[in-house]
Amino acid sequence: MSNYDPYTLILDVRMKRDPQDADALFKKADILYERFGRAEEALELYDTAIVFGIPQGPDMQVWASRLRRHKRYKMALDLLCEFTRTSQYPGTWLEIGECLIELGRYNEALASFEKAMGYGPTNRHAWLFCGSALEKMGHNEEALKAYDKAIEPNPDDWYSSDRPDRNMWAPYALSSKARLLSRLSGGDRTTTSTE
Repeated sequence: MSNYDPYTLILDVRMKRDPQDADALFKKADILYERFGRAEEALELYDTAIVFGIPQGPDMQVWASRLRRHKRYKMALDLLCEFTRTSQYPGTWLEIGECLIELGRYNEALASFEKAMGYGPTNRHAWLFCGSALEKMGHNEEALKAYDKAIEPNPDDWYSSDRPDRNMWAPYALSSKARLLSRLSGGDRTTTSTE
């Protein structure tokens, strides 16, 4: 498999003319990442490009997802927050929350998941990650309730209302709930909740 195609050659010419052409740098990094699987080289090029500008439009979210995959949570979070200025896609709030969990910023993560639920309070993915944040905060009873919300059948969910087995988040929530219950079975289930 060749490492270049005609488009990368055009990008190389653009970058030679203007080494600060952020658009060309991002596009070349994208090709290296997606077409050639050269993630480390693509991320290095991304690091250069971000000095001169940020990815535009949906590319912002694509790069944020890639950065998350490579455990570069702060950089991903910055891009995702920028993306929310122009887009109100609920999935963005989920990704922001996931980054915040990884950065240990649990209260902010919960607020982000609540924003995602504002688009649909039955968002099982959001409930699953709320449970994770609550568990990390020591709010075990609340975490169990959140996992239950991620598991329960939902008649408003057109995709899974007739088939509970279609709840793709249920196995993860069940596993998280079982792990938490197992951990708690040896001790008490106290919580730092103010209920």
